Amino acid sequence: MKINLPESKTAQKQPSELDHAIVSTDQEDQVKLDGRAINVDELEAAVRGLPEERKSTLALQADKKASFGTIIKVMDALK
Repeated sequence: MKINLPESKTAQKQPSELDHAIVSTDQEDQVKLDGRAINVDELEAAVRGLPEERKSTLALQADKKASFGTIIKVMDALK
């Protein structure tokens, strides 16, 4: 899935960023957990089922064209 992320001139990747679970939202508002399509309503339960070390370093990637409403729903589910 191609996601157009905003770029940072100062951000640096840390080694721990390679081991975290990734929740992504593309420009069509499709949500994926580690590359697998998932419904926002199922996201909370799916994240709870992850190993503790992956939950503690969870990352959210959102396409800059993704709707704000979908991003808020995803963030609420991840709380």
